[in-house]
Amino acid sequence: MNDLLDRTLLDCDRLKNLSRLCASLDDRSVPGCIIEVGVYRGGSAKHLARINPDRAVLLFDTFEGIPHESWDLDWHKRGDFTADFEDVKTYLSDCPNIKIYQGVFPATLPKEIVRVALAHVDVDMEQSARESIVALWPIIAPGGYLVFDDYAAEACRGVKRAVDEMFSSRVAIGPHPQAWIYKEKI
Repeated sequence: MNDLLDRTLLDCDRLKNLSRLCASLDDRSVPGCIIEVGVYRGGSAKHLARINPDRAVLLFDTFEGIPHESWDLDWHKRGDFTADFEDVKTYLSDCPNIKIYQGVFPATLPKEIVRVALAHVDVDMEQSARESIVALWPIIAPGGYLVFDDYAAEACRGVKRAVDEMFSSRVAIGPHPQAWIYKEKI
């Protein structure tokens, strides 16, 4: 895992939590792919691909940084977290289960994606978090997870507002600042 840390802003605790959630998907035979929205330099994406070798891992990012202007609670600005697309592609080229979609999410989400076991949303901004919820929650498989990496981050308070307004008391708090929502089986 240490080889990933220079390519991600996630710490070991948050990466381990993603591992734990993914293992629970396998233990319970939850179907679907893994999605990451907000790839940055690819460290957490490579981690997700390595721990889910039998699942497609679909990655979504502009690679031009945050695409929206800040709302009242968000500290980051348009263009923050820019990453070199070709560098990220090269870094992830040893992961055959990865497919990268460049552009603004959710416009880049293929319509044929209908079942997602886990979506890791690392978007830092309220507007992007809201758009991710609207696009992803309907296709999260029963028993799956919608994970927000920046839920309790001081610089990303808009993410918390978006998640709380949509999911209220269903939010499980993980390693700071991560949180996730479990989709109940019907």
